[in-house]
Amino acid sequence: MTARLPVPGSDNGAWGVILNDYLGVSLATDGTIQPSALTQAGGYIKPPTGIPATDLDTSTQSSLTNAVRVNTDIGGTAASPQVIATHLSAPLPVAQGGTGSSTQNFVDLATAQTLTNKLIRQRAVTLTVASTTYTPNSSSADLVRITSPTANFTVANDAGSPTDGQKMMMRILSSATPYTATWSAGYKSSGVATLPTTMIASKTVTCGFVYDSTSVAWILMAVDAVGY
Repeated sequence: MTARLPVPGSDNGAWGVILNDYLGVSLATDGTIQPSALTQAGGYIKPPTGIPATDLDTSTQSSLTNAVRVNTDIGGTAASPQVIATHLSAPLPVAQGGTGSSTQNFVDLATAQTLTNKLIRQRAVTLTVASTTYTPNSSSADLVRITSPTANFTVANDAGSPTDGQKMMMRILSSATPYTATWSAGYKSSGVATLPTTMIASKTVTCGFVYDSTSVAWILMAVDAVGY
């Protein structure tokens, strides 16, 4: 029997039953709306697990696809959010802080990488004399220049923290009066090159060192003692 409202002047003794049947089409016994009634009226009931994307219109689905996935992209707290991952449809451009590439095209600090066609510029420093002593620092210079000493001088031990196999070039340009160089214990001659002590007037003497961590010294591997 189809649910209906009671008819005034009739339905004597059955008003309550008829009215309850009529209301029961839309309401549950606790007064809440029946899901079937809401659906029939064009409403939407959110599933307990959330609204699936397939229940959204095409435009909204597209917008969500290109949006940040907050639950998987961002963690931490509101006061201190942390980016966990990104789901970009294309590589982030360099102008926006990215690499512009879908593959690693940059030099990082942890991975062994092979660099091709790259120019490594040497860190060149001209030393300033202090009481006839010149002190190189391999942590900040690969090419050390000593220019026109005005007296006999000493090359002090390296002030830097070199690593085994590190290289350092040293150029000593003398004025018209050549002076004598004294090398500190942190520099050693090798079997093929001897530390130069006598400089050449108005010429540059060049020394090529390689650091040996076992000897705790810069080993002279090549020297132009004649100068140019």
